[in-house]
Amino acid sequence: QLIVELGPDSVADMAHRLGIRSRLPEVCAITLGSVAVNPLEMTNAYATLADRGIRFRATPLLQVRSAGGRIDEGIVPKPRRAVEENVADLVTYTLQDVLDSGTGASAQIEWPAAGKTGTAQDNVDAWFCGYTVQIAACVWVGYPQGQIPLENVEGVPLVFGGTIPAAIWHDFMEVAMANEEPIAFPTPSFAGLTVTPSAGAPIPAPSPSPSDSPSPE
Repeated sequence: QLIVELGPDSVADMAHRLGIRSRLPEVCAITLGSVAVNPLEMTNAYATLADRGIRFRATPLLQVRSAGGRIDEGIVPKPRRAVEENVADLVTYTLQDVLDSGTGASAQIEWPAAGKTGTAQDNVDAWFCGYTVQIAACVWVGYPQGQIPLENVEGVPLVFGGTIPAAIWHDFMEVAMANEEPIAFPTPSFAGLTVTPSAGAPIPAPSPSPSDSPSPE
């Protein structure tokens, strides 16, 4: 109902602004993970939230040093404001609950963190993406050969985002954050905000059921 009210075109636009680069069809099902994207662009999008709405395109280069010692930092992508600061802070505020008391509880670390689990239909893909103030990381678990249900993997009967992906993210972040100070996320402003849509979103009418009468022969 929410995406019907917002419009799938607005959702696709926001995803691209945050860092998703894959083509997203403007249909309501995109909010359910019906379109494949890669872990790098997912991490880029979550990093934008971690940086309070500022997007940097992912790059393996931090600087280029010439033989004479001159450092060229112009190779680093320029920052862009993708979403309002308080909007990003509100999303982070919400995503902290995923680790504190939600489906990503097994990803909890000693540092303030936010994140989200994700599980595709028939458990063919499982994700955990999350971040601290300093580091964003995404974990995807699936079979590169194709969309094969993740059943009986490493002793887990059925893999969801909150199982193996969350555990991998936890173990990686424990090492990656080892020398970092725990920094709390900024507290967002809730002024003027409501907890429900401004108006009831229309629900699409169901498709007509097939007739029970026999077809003429």
